[in-house]
Amino acid sequence: GQNLMRHTAVLQFIQLQLKRPWEIRETLSLAVAESFGRATSTAKCLRSWERSWISSRYIKVGLKGKNKSTYSWLEDEGVLLAMREYIASVGEKLTSLGLAQAITEYLQEEDITNKAEEVNKILFYKSESKKSISERTARNWLNKLGFEWKDVRKGVYIDGHEREDVVRYRQEVFLPVLQQLFHSGLREWTEDGTILLKELPAGEKEKILVTHDESTFNANDGKRRMWIQNNAQPLRQKSKGRGIMVSEFLTPRGRLAVPEHISIDGLPRRQATEYLEYGQDNYWTGDKMVQHTLQVAIPIFERAFPGKQALFLFDNASNHNAYASDALLVTNMNLGPGGKQAILRDGFIHSKGIAQSILFPDNHPDLELRGKAKGIRQVLMERGLWQLGMKLNCKPACTDPTSQTCCARQCLRLEQDFQAQRGSLQEGIEARGHLVLFYPKFHCELNFIEFFWAAAKRHARENCEYSLQGLRDTIPLSLNSVSELTIWRFYNKCQRTMSAYRDGCQYGTADFKERVYKSHRRKLA
Repeated sequence: GQNLMRHTAVLQFIQLQLKRPWEIRETLSLAVAESFGRATSTAKCLRSWERSWISSRYIKVGLKGKNKSTYSWLEDEGVLLAMREYIASVGEKLTSLGLAQAITEYLQEEDITNKAEEVNKILFYKSESKKSISERTARNWLNKLGFEWKDVRKGVYIDGHEREDVVRYRQEVFLPVLQQLFHSGLREWTEDGTILLKELPAGEKEKILVTHDESTFNANDGKRRMWIQNNAQPLRQKSKGRGIMVSEFLTPRGRLAVPEHISIDGLPRRQATEYLEYGQDNYWTGDKMVQHTLQVAIPIFERAFPGKQALFLFDNASNHNAYASDALLVTNMNLGPGGKQAILRDGFIHSKGIAQSILFPDNHPDLELRGKAKGIRQVLMERGLWQLGMKLNCKPACTDPTSQTCCARQCLRLEQDFQAQRGSLQEGIEARGHLVLFYPKFHCELNFIEFFWAAAKRHARENCEYSLQGLRDTIPLSLNSVSELTIWRFYNKCQRTMSAYRDGCQYGTADFKERVYKSHRRKLA
């Protein structure tokens, strides 16, 4: 722009004086001005700019194009409101062309036309005001509103990230629990791999953090940028090709595996990594996740870290929170007895201190009810909670989520044994004597395995062979390409992020970025 031109011209003027000191300043300044297509007036200004730069290291900012008699529709509150309404209505389908068409339609309405005529009179425009905007103008307006045109990549989902219930879980459950575990024996390492010794509370085992995630590698997912000569584009498949899903466990010091010096007799393999070639009916389910964790990951952990307790961290995916078929869930129960409803495990009436079967006994007087599910009404009657006329559900929804008098399902759902029901993955891990904690929803920045996937996929793309067999060979090499030290640094970055959240920083702010990306030597917990 004009300010860049001023600084460049001053630089050339100074350099020219050093090269030709015998010539007068007026001649040299005119030569520089002419090189920019200007004349004597610019040469005179150039000498003034040079003196200003030498004395104060400052050149006056140009005011060209800043005359307030120039009117933009973007300054109109009605146009801004129309823009925001359109952007909110289309969501991810926002395009500059669509925005231009929407604003044009708005400008051509009768009330806006009248306003345009008033503006024209004020600004003394002689020609008729234009009642439309171009796609290029729409792009410029989007840039001014903070939008950027960029590739869609995996990252933080901002809307859900700051949702009230998500923030509450992060600040009141996840972060306090994890911090407490740091003070009760969660192992930490130094950069060179030395274990930091801690005094364990009485009766506590040393705990090892183990995080988990799944990711998919595709056969045709190769380099996205490369050096190309004379526009000779390489031929590529249109689709990403066949995929292999990888389920992986990481500790802060590397992938979960049995060290080479320890025998793996009785174990399925040395590393906890699971591969699944998806397609047709072959896909990752909650049952496979439970099987992978209980039959592979935990035995490997107990062999690699004998006598230690694992703290497994999972994201809040539906596969990780899936319930067993007999779990105490009111959504699997009818109001009345029998019928098509699940056979649930026994409950527990805490107010009476006794177990409660959810099934009628085999010696029940009514032969048709023997061994059948009791239903919500009967279960509540046995607990002394049933109220005459109580409906199964509130319609449209319960107004008070803490009330046990509004409907039968909520009344039973709020009972202590139903509230304590956990997913089958968590139940299985805790039954083996280990701990489970779930990441807050939409908080991928807290799981250091996400950075591990990015590094592994970079290697996979660099070495892509564009075939399924090539993908099978490449994935193990890509996973091994991420060093233990790199994983440890990813882990530390996530700890800095958690520390920033504990201190009240909001994601994306300048303070947050300062804490996460620059505080490399900060103590973590």
